[in-house]
Amino acid sequence: MTVSWLQPFWTPARLAVILAAAALPVVVSHNPYYLLVAATILIFSMLAAGLQLVLGFGGILQLGYAGFFGLGAYASALVTTRLGYPFIVGFAAAIGAATLGGAIMSPIIRLRDVYFAMASFVFGLILELVFNQWSSVTNGPIGFRGIPTPVVFGWRIHQPEHFYYLLVCVLLAQYWLMFRVLQSPFGTALQAMREREVACRTSGLNTAAIKIRLILISSAIAGAAGSLLAHMNGFISPPSFGWAQSVTLLMMVVVGGLRSLPGALLGAATIRLVLERTSILGRQSNIVFGIALILFMAFLPNGLAGLARWRTRQVQDARAGT
Repeated sequence: MTVSWLQPFWTPARLAVILAAAALPVVVSHNPYYLLVAATILIFSMLAAGLQLVLGFGGILQLGYAGFFGLGAYASALVTTRLGYPFIVGFAAAIGAATLGGAIMSPIIRLRDVYFAMASFVFGLILELVFNQWSSVTNGPIGFRGIPTPVVFGWRIHQPEHFYYLLVCVLLAQYWLMFRVLQSPFGTALQAMREREVACRTSGLNTAAIKIRLILISSAIAGAAGSLLAHMNGFISPPSFGWAQSVTLLMMVVVGGLRSLPGALLGAATIRLVLERTSILGRQSNIVFGIALILFMAFLPNGLAGLARWRTRQVQDARAGT
């Protein structure tokens, strides 16, 4: 039996998904809009996976996650436009700013359940207020414009397909790191804390330190995603990082299925595609989206990942019966 942290990462299923992602720009080359949607899905997949780490694997309900997304976006925009530093420095600054935000919020980790959820929600509202009101830095409701396209190792990424491949590489690196973290002894301690926190504290496990690490890691992921979004669109504004975005990210994790990294990616893709389809309905889109989500949760409480596991068991049972 293979030790958990030595489990292989490169499986046939993952290789097939990576190959399909690499071939997508060729398939949709006739329509740049589809490539833009795919790139947006990749960014939100990063965010959903980061929130999955906290909510699904850590059991911590964080309602202000989009605020760290905004910290990364504005930090990268400021460093590259007003200070004139290259994209790599802005990307690092975004991760640092979001991680610092997570460190500032970390003392509230000692709050339990709904109290932490409400405190994190208020923290996200404070960040949204800063993005809106600190006009001298963020340009307020007008938004931040003129964010340059990234240059990586001397290669200027200005074509949609080039940015798409950059996002694929970043998401793959993030997924690999998260996979290794969850398969490590830290991941084992994380699972034990989620299932029996009181027993873990009694046995001497520092659950507060584990939760703080989760907050810092997920904040860094959100900051990286914010930087990529800012440089992909060349424009950012406060509504992209408000409480509504936090709720959308929460939906992605729940729809995809808790405690499943592939589920987080599936949830991000599903929600983004639904939002793209229902946006043509204007204000009524929220009603349609809400009804669809309620029906989804009523009939698929374990998310898309749970549906996939159920289907796999059905196939295995059928084969065993024959």
